Amino acid sequence: MLLRTIRSRLLGLVVATVFPFFALICGGLWSQLRDDQNQAVEHALDEARLLAVQVDDHIGSLENLLTGLSHAVSTGLADAEANDALLRQVKDELPDYISNILLFAPDGSNIGTSFEATDKRFYAGDRAYFQQVIAGQRLAIGDVIRTKLTGEWVVALASPVKDQTGRLRTVIAIGTKLDRFQDALRTQRLPAGSVVRIINQKGIVVAQSDGGQNWIGRDLSSSDDVAEILTEKESSAITVWPDHIKRITGSARAHRVPWVVSVGFPTNVGLRAMFSHLTWGGIFSSISLLAGFAIAWMLSGRIVGPLRQLQRDALALANGDLTHRTTVKSDEEVGNLAAAFNRMAASIERRQFELQESKNTLAAVIDASPVGIVCSDLERRIVLWNPAAEKLYGYSAAEAIGTSVQIVPSEGQVESFEMYRRARNGETIRNEEVLRQRKDGSLVHVKVAAAPMYSPEGAISGVAWAHQDITERRKAQAQLERLAHFDPLTGLPNRLSLQKILGRLLAGEGSRRPISVALFDLDSFKDVNDTLGHSVGDQLLVDVGQRFIEATKERANVQVFRLGGDEFVLVVPECGDPRLISEIIDAVLSRLTQNFEINEHSVRVGGSAGIAIAPNDGTTVDELLANADLALYQANEWRPHAPLLSARASRASSGAPRARPRIDAGLCAKRT
Repeated sequence: MLLRTIRSRLLGLVVATVFPFFALICGGLWSQLRDDQNQAVEHALDEARLLAVQVDDHIGSLENLLTGLSHAVSTGLADAEANDALLRQVKDELPDYISNILLFAPDGSNIGTSFEATDKRFYAGDRAYFQQVIAGQRLAIGDVIRTKLTGEWVVALASPVKDQTGRLRTVIAIGTKLDRFQDALRTQRLPAGSVVRIINQKGIVVAQSDGGQNWIGRDLSSSDDVAEILTEKESSAITVWPDHIKRITGSARAHRVPWVVSVGFPTNVGLRAMFSHLTWGGIFSSISLLAGFAIAWMLSGRIVGPLRQLQRDALALANGDLTHRTTVKSDEEVGNLAAAFNRMAASIERRQFELQESKNTLAAVIDASPVGIVCSDLERRIVLWNPAAEKLYGYSAAEAIGTSVQIVPSEGQVESFEMYRRARNGETIRNEEVLRQRKDGSLVHVKVAAAPMYSPEGAISGVAWAHQDITERRKAQAQLERLAHFDPLTGLPNRLSLQKILGRLLAGEGSRRPISVALFDLDSFKDVNDTLGHSVGDQLLVDVGQRFIEATKERANVQVFRLGGDEFVLVVPECGDPRLISEIIDAVLSRLTQNFEINEHSVRVGGSAGIAIAPNDGTTVDELLANADLALYQANEWRPHAPLLSARASRASSGAPRARPRIDAGLCAKRT
């Protein structure tokens, strides 16, 4: 569990302080346990040695008995009954653990027995102990067997009986009950749960203190631990006994017989002292730990209490109560923290007031702004829609906020999405003129600006838009554009339009192509103004312009301009043939000779024209107009004979020797 609170950390510090002492105690106990176990191993080995000595003493007593009997018995086959009587007498005087005494001839036949029934004589030639004696062994010990008569476990010891020459005469054997060894394996002085065991050289159990009757005669040679014990004179270790219990074991071999005595102590024998030390150590550690906990709990209370109060104060501040202040007072660090908290709360309250004032000011500016202010989130949902936007598009704030109102016509979707993408990527967009759609479906020209909005974390959270209605301005600009390029009276393109259009036709590759320019003026126009008034004169100019258009409407490439006053111009691109341009001019002049019906007045005027053809008569606008004006002047000078002159005459007049101008056609229409 993580230590997340001050109190838990202080308690953890107490635990950390006590832990080294507890570790030292455990280390000492572990060392004590190892020492106790080593002492237990040595104790087990010492006990095994003592029991091995007891076994040797018992075997020694039996060996001495055999030696004494060997001097008393008769070695003759005919003395069997005498031997029987002697052996019975001796048996009656011996302790109860002596089961029988037997005397055998070298061929193995019995020549003396302590049994009462002489018909119990048996052959010993196949007995191991007999064969060992015959083989020259001074003291032989037999296998562990259970007697058929009494069911007792016995083992036989045998020794040779020799004459003075050292020749083997008989073999005397004595059987000892294993109860004698069982009685010797008393464990009262040993630790509780100890077990003592005697096994012979074959691994057969001779005696065992715990459940001896069930273990005597068992073959334990298959056990690895028993096999290891049989190969050594002495050994000590923690081994697993055949009953599958692990014991501290000490083993020692007897000297007179190849038997091994093993003493096994419980493995917890070394733990008793440790348990005592551990108990006292645990009590001491627990008392120390509880005392430390109590002290840490009381000390932490002086810190945790004020901190919890500060936490409640911070929650009140976070929930919007900016006037809340903490009441925690102290001369310690917590008191300094409380004072800092109050200063912070006062600063937040002041900044919140300033922020609210700024918001109110901004809201007032947005509401009063004649520009439509629209803010949208990253999903393009409207989050702000000011009154100017309501007026501009016809959607109320309630209809717009939270939705994506459709103010972009279908043909502007791609352009609108691209602007939104740019703004969302952090770009500021200014002065983009676009077409938008009102709620009623009408279109409005809007100048748009956009900028990204940022969250407190610095990430882009939306886009702010400014929409300015420029429809009227666009109309005014169009009107100004028309006034600048068109004659307000006749509606025909004016001198500025002529300059731009003719300049464009003469630019680049157009400088090598023929262009015809015809300059007209009206005859007697001043008389109309003076006699009938300017209103009639103005209407006359309108009607003249209309007749120019009607006379040239079959020629799509002919353009009509009014330069001012009674001057009109025809521009014919891709036309360099004087005959063709003369036909056009004749058609115009013929149309002008027809009467004009204006305000119940029948007005008749005529006209004159001068022609200039690029590039021969000029390659710039000014050159062409100047030469056309010269041709017009000469046409008026030669009237009534030559109202129409070509530009060639103008060039002659301005440089070369003067020649009589050529008259292409002519008819001076007089006003009646």
